[in-house]
Amino acid sequence: MELIHQDDHDWSLRPRWRVERQPDGTTNPYLVRFIKQGPARKLLDQIAEWDPDAKVWGSRRWVPKHPLVPHTLLAIVEAHMREVRA
Repeated sequence: MELIHQDDHDWSLRPRWRVERQPDGTTNPYLVRFIKQGPARKLLDQIAEWDPDAKVWGSRRWVPKHPLVPHTLLAIVEAHMREVRA
């Protein structure tokens, strides 16, 4: 597992995000887990697959997109994934 992004701001501001590449229990280096956590419970826990050839999210799995995932977070994760080499 490689941590791509993790929020640490105050809970009162907004939910926190954690994004991991190749989550535990997986062998595919292009799988990315998006977790959105509220103060009391998880609000989202999904795994997407990055297509390294097309440089986009693959359609075989959940696809992260705005408004569910903030534009800024998507930009951070996509920039990171463009640099990943298996």
